[in-house]
Amino acid sequence: MTDANAAQQKLDSAVARWGRMPEQFARCSSFSSVTPVPVEKPNPWHSTGTRTNEQEPAQSIVVQPPQITKIGHRIQQYTPVKVGYLIDIDAGMLLGDCLDAVILACEDALDDGELKRPIEILPLVARGLPREDAATAVAGYEALCDAGCLIVMGPYITDNAMALLPAMERRQVPVVSTNGAKPFHSYYGFTLGNGGVSEEGAICAGWLQQRGFQRVAAVTETSPGGDEYAKAFRAAARRNRVNLVADIFVDQTGHDLAEALQKLHDEVKPDAIAYLGYGYPVAMFNPILREMNWDPPRVMSTAFMWYINEPGMLTDMEGWYGVDQVGDDVGSPNPNYWPFVERFERRFGRRVQHAMLGCSYDQARTTIAGIANAPLLDPHGVVKGLETLTMMPTVSGGPRSYISFGPYDRKGFKGDWLTIRHIVNGIPEFEGYLSTHYSATLDQRRGEG
Repeated sequence: MTDANAAQQKLDSAVARWGRMPEQFARCSSFSSVTPVPVEKPNPWHSTGTRTNEQEPAQSIVVQPPQITKIGHRIQQYTPVKVGYLIDIDAGMLLGDCLDAVILACEDALDDGELKRPIEILPLVARGLPREDAATAVAGYEALCDAGCLIVMGPYITDNAMALLPAMERRQVPVVSTNGAKPFHSYYGFTLGNGGVSEEGAICAGWLQQRGFQRVAAVTETSPGGDEYAKAFRAAARRNRVNLVADIFVDQTGHDLAEALQKLHDEVKPDAIAYLGYGYPVAMFNPILREMNWDPPRVMSTAFMWYINEPGMLTDMEGWYGVDQVGDDVGSPNPNYWPFVERFERRFGRRVQHAMLGCSYDQARTTIAGIANAPLLDPHGVVKGLETLTMMPTVSGGPRSYISFGPYDRKGFKGDWLTIRHIVNGIPEFEGYLSTHYSATLDQRRGEG
């Protein structure tokens, strides 16, 4: 049997299992969130599905609670709570993985009795910066507000999240975004970052220090996030006693990347390079370095997770270290991660292990918990509900990851929620977590003699 036939058979089995789902379990209005239905790939670390942009989200995804009592049908006749899902990125085949993780989160939350009402997810494609324009993403948020959503999941991208701030203050419908920028702060803006811009700079600097690299060059993209990356990396480099011998900015398109790398090679000759940016130029690095016959040690921000989007990226990024959100595979894994991977595989008929799966699940579970804890089912009540969440478990990150919010705390992920991985033969292997050592701890300057 070919790999394609085996994957299709596995999918057919999962569809049949979903069709027989008994009433004592939560049930979604559709098997999957997108068409065509995603299929399993040989390498579970990249996204499943069809070619880029050929997947379309369902207009409405309704998840009914389990019917466990004789009056359960009355609960199911309640109007569903509406949750918007703002797709501001050119997601393509990644979209099915993210939205199916949201479906599973809704089903799990309803099966756990966390919420007793149906949940309706309203996906809306409104692609914004950096490829298109911020106005489209803002208009998408406003449309979801007009549709009666209590809360919106998204946007993904930092630039669009920043552009959304005035509209959020005006419409007062909260968002749970996956952007990672510190300047994104609002009474209505909560984040579960698919990375954290400042944190990524600190992790990269800590990794360089642990590896003993003293002369490091930073390649940073010119963007709002790039400025935050640069400041955080400089501060962390000083703290880790890493000598920053060059700090070069390149355009988001990467058109000047070859010139920048040639200058580093010829004039600076660093021990290692760090790339800090959103990631459109990621696939350009290795070909340029090969042409220069240069193979420096290299680490990057969560741009590393571009390997998720396309199978070819795992080849393009071979040898890179980078910031990820999947913890240890064997030694001390997040106790929720592997059970989640296996539950997803059984539910949707495909095995997926990449970070966006867990991040999307955590985003949806947090959103539902905020609704469940709301003193009143309106957007202001959901804000209050989110503020009560304390030390919620996660799928993302390591065993000490958790989610907490508060009246002045809108950054949800805490603990070892970011990790470092290294692409070896097409597989992102686990490398470690953030270095939390002071320099005095490392060199033991005191207490001797």
